[in-house]
Amino acid sequence: FSGDPESGTGWYQSATMSFGNRRLLMNFGMLDIDPGDTQSVIVAQIVSQGINNLNSVTKLKQNSVYIKNVFENNFTTVSVNESNNITLPVNFKLYQNYPNPFNPVTKIRYSLSKAGHVSLKAFDISGKEVITLVSGRQDAGEKEVTFEGTGLSSGIYFYRLTVDDRSVVKKMILQK
Repeated sequence: FSGDPESGTGWYQSATMSFGNRRLLMNFGMLDIDPGDTQSVIVAQIVSQGINNLNSVTKLKQNSVYIKNVFENNFTTVSVNESNNITLPVNFKLYQNYPNPFNPVTKIRYSLSKAGHVSLKAFDISGKEVITLVSGRQDAGEKEVTFEGTGLSSGIYFYRLTVDDRSVVKKMILQK
């Protein structure tokens, strides 16, 4: 909100306002950016809690000053170049299911560069497991599993491939 409940000026949340969905609009002013150039915009989301609502605003202002000082005096950037990149060993790859969206059947492909314990599970949007598609040791190679969504509701589902101690998750959409 653009107001200040400490001074009672501007627009702010008060006990007389109805509660509900609030939106946030940020304006950074004019930025001169030439084609191909970039512009850094640094944003901080600060949350504070005091002994009551008004004291929370006071704490928020104090924390805002502190964070601004930390940024201006201690913040450093790290440039990323090829020598900074760390390559993690890749021992599997999970592909996007096809077709996606699907009704009611889709294929999930993955590849293993070496043998390992493999788990492939599907979850609904709330994180509840709906099915275990694969569980056990598998040899290296390309794999394909059919996911059948006949008994499920339309919506967003996730599938997670875990090989030994590493996991990757992708999203799929069942559209009936």
